[in-house]
Amino acid sequence: MASLTNLRQLVTDVTRDPNNRIFPIAIVDRAINSAYMTIQQELENFIDATNATQTITIIPWTQEYTLPSLFLKLQTVTYNNIALFRTEKKKIIENGTIATTGSPIYYYIKGNEIWLYPTPQEAGTASIEYTALLPTITTSIDSEAPELLDQAIAYKAVTILFKQIGKPERELREQEYQSEINMARLSLLKDENLTYRKVWTDYPWSWPRVYDYGY
Repeated sequence: MASLTNLRQLVTDVTRDPNNRIFPIAIVDRAINSAYMTIQQELENFIDATNATQTITIIPWTQEYTLPSLFLKLQTVTYNNIALFRTEKKKIIENGTIATTGSPIYYYIKGNEIWLYPTPQEAGTASIEYTALLPTITTSIDSEAPELLDQAIAYKAVTILFKQIGKPERELREQEYQSEINMARLSLLKDENLTYRKVWTDYPWSWPRVYDYGY
């Protein structure tokens, strides 16, 4: 778990901008957190995240609602305690037999909004269960990603910074980022597979117990 100060130093080692004459500290911090978010999206199955729930007050004739600010991945959506099905807007357009207003049956994601379909006619309550992004890295909040991802965060942040000024070297830094991510994914997957797992049956007349050590 790296501090913001440590991540700034990793970025500076690559940008060669120790006095922040090219990239002000605020810009560097923003790039670091953008990189942090990207890595969480790419490695969501390997990074401990927080499950959260948000309740939405449904307004009659209003179809779209803003997703939570720390939204990473949607798990379930209910309307008045009834689960909704995920779909895509183009499928709704293709299917002209579904009523356009009434009690919602489906939902789809558009940008940072969740859209309900059909459009609700009455007031109600929707509940969104989702995986939340880790807290923003600040001077008082460290990264919660595994230490082996620190360099990847730095390379991605540098890629973002170099893109802002049109520096061709950003392509090389993106390649280095991808290399770091791939190595981290393999390392995390190996750790997960080597975790001791034990599986057994509940029936005494079945096959003997099976012990899986992840080999």
